[in-house]
Amino acid sequence: MAEPGPVVPTYSFMEGVTTLRDLPNVPISKDAIALRIPNENDGTCTEISYQKLENLVESTATAFCETAGLGREPGNTVSIIMPNIIPFILAFLAVPYTRSVSAPLNQDYTQAEYKFYIEDNQSKLVLVPDHGDGIPAAEAAAAELGLSVYSVGYNLKSGEATVTHKS
Repeated sequence: MAEPGPVVPTYSFMEGVTTLRDLPNVPISKDAIALRIPNENDGTCTEISYQKLENLVESTATAFCETAGLGREPGNTVSIIMPNIIPFILAFLAVPYTRSVSAPLNQDYTQAEYKFYIEDNQSKLVLVPDHGDGIPAAEAAAAELGLSVYSVGYNLKSGEATVTHKS
């Protein structure tokens, strides 16, 4: 007889959570801090509450639907190519709200590697950060494949997310 595996603890606040969309609805204070991101310049942290995160994810998902046409067909794959920044978190969580699949890719791939992975996962869209030059190798691969590229940003001062069509 096989020995039982390790006991996985269950947490009462996670009861009923079956999808990412359920996570913001766990019974904790909406004012509790969901994200704490260190600011590189001054040593402070940007804090985002669960309520603010839920609002940002929903507004980002709405922008994906309105500007990029996500949500029309369930199961579309979206390649997300960003460093670990707030816009990555928003994109990663918002894409499933549109009934699509998040496919994060390493930001250090070459153009040929991006082309392979984007084609292999059958992405319908590519997301990059809105700061700096974006991710030129990924954008070039998307152009080769005839895919649209959108940038996702987050304004620390206004606390708003942005989604912009790049190409």
